[in-house]
Amino acid sequence: MKLYFTIFTLLLVNFTFAQSNIEVPTFETVQVDSNPYDYITIVVDTNGAIALEGEKIELNALRGKVFELLYDGIKNNSGLNPLFFTELVADKDMPYTKLAPVLNELRSMAAYLVNFSCKSETHQRIPRRKTTGFSYKLQRDKNAKSVLEAVFDKVEAEKKKTEPTNTDEISMLPPPPPPPSLQEYSREFLEKNSKTMVSKIIVINHESFTIDNQEMSESQLVEKFLLWNSKKKVAYILEPSKNATYKDVITPIAQLLTVLKTLRNEESIRLYDKKYDKLRYNNRNKVRDKFPFIIVFDE
Repeated sequence: MKLYFTIFTLLLVNFTFAQSNIEVPTFETVQVDSNPYDYITIVVDTNGAIALEGEKIELNALRGKVFELLYDGIKNNSGLNPLFFTELVADKDMPYTKLAPVLNELRSMAAYLVNFSCKSETHQRIPRRKTTGFSYKLQRDKNAKSVLEAVFDKVEAEKKKTEPTNTDEISMLPPPPPPPSLQEYSREFLEKNSKTMVSKIIVINHESFTIDNQEMSESQLVEKFLLWNSKKKVAYILEPSKNATYKDVITPIAQLLTVLKTLRNEESIRLYDKKYDKLRYNNRNKVRDKFPFIIVFDE
């Protein structure tokens, strides 16, 4: 018993240390998810050190460790979402150049969704209880090797090797999910669809943004989002500069989602006399198609 307590204490100290010096970005509103077990938590501290579920690791070990977590979760039916959702916790002032390699590694693993951890005055992240921030759907690299497919291949191979004594035992294993659709648009896609949407490049500097050679503050950026997105479908290409921080890069995502929420609610009330989140699925798609969220990272 004493040994188990010692191990638990060491894990807790390691987990706390990895996040104790991190202050995530703050925005007026954030998305809230009360199912944190759907996510694998990756913490990147101010020095760029990485911790996966509280364990400090090197970037080149991330794939192997994620594989182990997904495999154990599926085998033990722990409730972990098999689509591989990631909660990314990083300090607001951390240079984005230290975070970009982690995102690229997640793309190479064909990770589906990343939640950029942020907080507001009314909502903040509670480890293991509540996830707050902004969700972004990742596109896999062209040469990506899906870690999730590798996990299911191993599970399937083990099923063939051993004949279960109880047929219900194997039936409890979830089947491989269908490949998720690619939601992160590429620059090539935007060029092909230039007739149906407008593309704008946002050069992200520290605490300022440049669009069409015009430098602007965060509040001015929000005004432009409202103006442009209320008239046409707009796709934004993010170009972080070397001095951009994590908060600088997340700001366009956070503010665009807030603006789109306002526009979608106004359109929903006009068409259906209901707010957007109260609409039926088909009606919601119609409104979302008019005011789409399209942001591309251009590293």
